[in-house]
Amino acid sequence: MAELTGRNLNQHLNALLTEWIENKSVYGYSHEKFFYNDPDVDLSVSCFDRPAGTLLGPAAGPHTQLAQNIVLSFLAGSRIIELKTIQVNDKLNISRPCIDMRNIGLNTEWSQELKLADSYHQYVIAWILLKYIESQEWLDSPAGSDFYKTIFDISVGYDLKGISSDPVQQWISNMCNAEVQIQYYLQNLPSQFKILRQVKIDPHIAHTATLSTFHGCPPDEIEEIVRHLIATHRLNVVVKFNPTILGYETVSQILLKDLGYDLLSLNKKSFDDDITFDSAVGMMQRLKDFAAENGCAVGAKFTNTLVVGYKNSMLADPSQYLSGAPLHVLAIQAADRFRTAMGGDFPISFSAGIQKENFVSTVCTGLKPVTVCTDLLKKGGYHRMTAYLQDMITEMKKQGANTVDELITGRGDHADARQAGVPVLKRYSAQVVSDQRYHFQWNKRSPKKIDSNLQIFDCLSCDICIPVCPNRAVFSYAIPAGDIVYNDYHCKAGLFESDAEKILRIKKVHQIGILADFCNECGNCDTFCPENGGPYKEKPLFFFDEDSYRQPGVGEGFYFHADQVMSGRIDGIEYRLDLNESGDIYTVCAGEVCVEIDVHNNVRSIRCASASPHDLDIEIQPFLTMKILFTAIYGGTAMYFNRFLLEKQNED
Repeated sequence: MAELTGRNLNQHLNALLTEWIENKSVYGYSHEKFFYNDPDVDLSVSCFDRPAGTLLGPAAGPHTQLAQNIVLSFLAGSRIIELKTIQVNDKLNISRPCIDMRNIGLNTEWSQELKLADSYHQYVIAWILLKYIESQEWLDSPAGSDFYKTIFDISVGYDLKGISSDPVQQWISNMCNAEVQIQYYLQNLPSQFKILRQVKIDPHIAHTATLSTFHGCPPDEIEEIVRHLIATHRLNVVVKFNPTILGYETVSQILLKDLGYDLLSLNKKSFDDDITFDSAVGMMQRLKDFAAENGCAVGAKFTNTLVVGYKNSMLADPSQYLSGAPLHVLAIQAADRFRTAMGGDFPISFSAGIQKENFVSTVCTGLKPVTVCTDLLKKGGYHRMTAYLQDMITEMKKQGANTVDELITGRGDHADARQAGVPVLKRYSAQVVSDQRYHFQWNKRSPKKIDSNLQIFDCLSCDICIPVCPNRAVFSYAIPAGDIVYNDYHCKAGLFESDAEKILRIKKVHQIGILADFCNECGNCDTFCPENGGPYKEKPLFFFDEDSYRQPGVGEGFYFHADQVMSGRIDGIEYRLDLNESGDIYTVCAGEVCVEIDVHNNVRSIRCASASPHDLDIEIQPFLTMKILFTAIYGGTAMYFNRFLLEKQNED
């Protein structure tokens, strides 16, 4: 597997603008899928006195660790982005695949997979890209309007020693004031993007931090960590609690019995080690006062995932993290109980099993922001969020509500939205346990597979794999369909003998490729692909740079050099393609053999080292594969993937 890496700002800007001009899309995401402002309603909210165009966003996870992920979530309607959790240990070894979305929702992911410095750069790049999109008014709203207001919420873990370490301290400080990095980027822009220097970009990216109390976060350190973040960085702090706060007996009753997920097993130790409900309430009451004294505020988020065992899991790690439908029920119970203890004025945000069918109901409880992860890993990907917001707009118009607060008060019995949501949440928590949509019987089916195996070319061309990839590592490209007739050869002492004719049959124009450096082999594309094998394993892997292509342990793949040259590795053999100056002859070499192929896929000549004492059997199909893939990327329509692959720039 290639190491997960992002692209620099100039590469992103070039890719965005070129693709937009030619295709009216961004990272392959069509403008027809963008979320556009509806002037009849106001979806904006305020979180810790910061404005946001909507209360929706991606949760800290696979959708918030690379710049393009954040941009795509923004285009789909997100305005409160919970960045993936960072920690001092930025060299994690995670088993692959790490995501199982066949039905319930399980993962073995941890925090940000990038190095701390790389995470910082990706987040600053994303922050600038959003301002660029706003300045170009690609969402058909005037630049500067509230519709574009976006909050980046940093997420940190997992203990005081790590969070107070010098690397994490510097990272947080940089996110609180990224002036130096932003100015560096702006001063090194290509000429066509210098307009960005005239755009006001707030360098104070982070105002709020979410503390994840997961992965062994010591309960007796939580309060000290929050005090540290407030006192040292003047951040508002949201404590993200675990479902274990409900207690082992309650979780066992709801999850295993009421909802019927008896294939799952609970880890009693995780309950014993985590903070208890009463301790959490007492702690947050103290922290509320401490934050106010320091001009900040605190809140709670429900919830993290739940550590479980699963008998039918496809993941190797025995300890897995439950998300999706069953977690929604548990998190709603926890949020309701906590709000009852803390009062309606206490800020509570929500992230657990959000989907189209429950988004509006959750919003009407007054919890904000509402963030989502699991549902975005299913068919449609980021575009699923647009449906949430469209449903919300429909409900607002139905109720005659012009604002989010009016939507909430319309469901409650209080004029203050914060108080109106309290009884709504109480009713919802009582109803959701019996709702069949959250029961195992409703969620036990897996995506269907057919009796067909993926190969490097051709598939069903359903494109399901493209949007379910959070990183946009999966893309489609075009090649001519048809039969390519060729002969294999036998070479002896420089003389050639041809074998019988063979056919390389390309059935479809539409093909699938993988950007290796964006792919972390999470396995999600394999889950939803109707065919066997997994796109990330069987489809051609394209690498951004030679170092990545040459990493130990990396299998087959392709890499574009400058000057019309491509390297490839097929069945363990290294190939090199050179396109001549006139652009009509492709010379592909492998070891002692060089094959010249013309634009029509005809073999024009074969050269074999005449001094070679070996008899060589020359299979022509890999040589043709090199030529086909080269022309597909090199000569294809301008899209983000070929801009990233072909434009060689130094990393910032």
